[in-house]
Amino acid sequence: MDVTQRLLQAFVGAARAGDMAQLVGLLADNALIISDGGPDGRGVDGLRNLRKPLEGAARVAAFVVAATRPGSALFQLGEHELNGQPAVVFYDGDRPSAALLLGVADGKIQRVFFHADLRRLGHLGARRVMVSSPFGLA
Repeated sequence: MDVTQRLLQAFVGAARAGDMAQLVGLLADNALIISDGGPDGRGVDGLRNLRKPLEGAARVAAFVVAATRPGSALFQLGEHELNGQPAVVFYDGDRPSAALLLGVADGKIQRVFFHADLRRLGHLGARRVMVSSPFGLA
């Protein structure tokens, strides 16, 4: 498993567990989260699109923990390769709702990219059922 896939798997696991300390440990000190909700600034599950990147490991981790709080919308997750990198796609039923990609360098997550523009996600098509998944997402 390459470093990006390993970090993505650990990031998703820590986010699902609400483990802020583990998230901070995965992130570079100056990590950024960049969200793209499209031209209308689409929100997901009551969270609005970030108007500008959020910087700092603790701030990024706090945002991720808040965004994955218990009681938030339950999305099915699927693995994809996007832009040549491993990614996680969030599905609302069988339709893609958002995608998560990481920028990795020096063994740390430098950038978290969260895409929620439905027009750009449409090309992913319906959710594919996976027989096995290194993320346990199937």
